[in-house]
Amino acid sequence: MKKLIALIALCASAAAFAAVETVEIADGGTWTASAGRLASVRVLSTAASGAFTLKGVESWDVSSNVTTTVTAETPVWRRVLTNETQSVTNDYPGQVVFTPPPPWKIAGEGWITNTVTTTVTRRMKTGATLAATNTLVSATCSGGAYTNAPSGVWLSDGEAVTFSFSTAGAFGRALLVIER
Repeated sequence: MKKLIALIALCASAAAFAAVETVEIADGGTWTASAGRLASVRVLSTAASGAFTLKGVESWDVSSNVTTTVTAETPVWRRVLTNETQSVTNDYPGQVVFTPPPPWKIAGEGWITNTVTTTVTRRMKTGATLAATNTLVSATCSGGAYTNAPSGVWLSDGEAVTFSFSTAGAFGRALLVIER
């Protein structure tokens, strides 16, 4: 029993470490994110009070409804039975053996073409792209460093994360901790 508990504890601790990724982005650099939560941001700057911005750019393909109509013609065997007041029409796929109607009815038989029209509507990519830019973190370093744990900042799979300083002459790097 002790071995089982130790094994479960070992698996739980290994899963916790496997769920964290550290990424370094240089000034002016871009990193393509995989889905996760931005747990911590640490920025080092050559300027004591270097202002920086960490942005996320997401893009989506634009889709639109496209309607296609297809017409198919199928030959069917048609039988029409008529008396003086009413007419009954039946269509059969393939050839049907002729059965003579009762003498008091008039019959008409032969091949005809049955036309079926089908309309299909589906989503198609238009070739256009919709992009959204969000500021993930915007702050100023103190003493050439900044460390914070932003709350509620999530990254989408494929999101482009950019890092840049807005203070003239400031250079540095950002260290991001991503939780999966």
